[in-house]
Amino acid sequence: MRAVSASERPASTAPRTCSPGETAFLLLPLFSVALGYGAMLPVLPGFLDRLHGASTDDALPLHAGLLAGVYIGAFAIAAPFWGGITDRHGPRGVLLAGLVGYAAATLWLGVAGSLVAVYALRFAAGAFAAGLVPATTASIVARCDEASRVRHLGWMSAAAIGGFLVGPALTGWVHGLLDASSVARTSPLHVTAVPIWATGGVALASAAGIAWRFRPSQTPFQRVDLVVQSGPAAHPGARLGILLLSALGTFGLGAFEVGLSLQSRWAWRLSPADLGWLFVTCSMVMLAIQVLLFDRLQRQLQPAVLVVGGFVL
Repeated sequence: MRAVSASERPASTAPRTCSPGETAFLLLPLFSVALGYGAMLPVLPGFLDRLHGASTDDALPLHAGLLAGVYIGAFAIAAPFWGGITDRHGPRGVLLAGLVGYAAATLWLGVAGSLVAVYALRFAAGAFAAGLVPATTASIVARCDEASRVRHLGWMSAAAIGGFLVGPALTGWVHGLLDASSVARTSPLHVTAVPIWATGGVALASAAGIAWRFRPSQTPFQRVDLVVQSGPAAHPGARLGILLLSALGTFGLGAFEVGLSLQSRWAWRLSPADLGWLFVTCSMVMLAIQVLLFDRLQRQLQPAVLVVGGFVL
């Protein structure tokens, strides 16, 4: 693929600055998926209790880790597939398919009656969610000019962190309400399923927003080839290094999330509501750094400095 600059691109296909409304709708799918992932973490031990038995079972930590691994593994496997479809057919269909498929798997997950079904549904949810990242990125790159593109891509991370912040808060709030009722005390299904169903409903609402706001006739997809710089940044080894660092960061975050969920349940005896608010605190710190600090630093520092500094911190 030949890289072209903005000056070489025809004026009719040049990206423009995204309007606030367009940006909000483009970020909503990422928010929805992160919301579902965050809402699942506080109820994960109780969810496995309902399916697998007592929380002291030695197999439960293994299942907790594997369920997170299945979801992220499906995400990694399916993302290149969805990226290819986005290149050929545009992002709108991928966004709709990803959101509807993710919502269906999530809603079904709430009433799953076996571990086999849970593993299958988490894999399906991850596979459908994987399409949202390349489709959203392609939409932003195609619609936004180069001056605003980095800022909008940064807001993608903020949207995901925001969803991860609201998800545990939603679980804590719902669990607090249901735990106060006699029905919840006799029905573990309700305590674990209601937050999961709520996140599936948000994903369906996001799909409706994309279908309404981005109609095919009004939003033709213009494929944009970004400039490939010469020098060390363009070397294949540099790109491989970036992928490895991303994998390392994801590995650390996933281990922290699952480990914190299990540790808080067995060592600290926290309720799902307390654990939800603990995850909210972590997410608030990440969101504050993303919005208040990173947006300024990326204008003043080289990317390598930010990456190394982030990993050191």
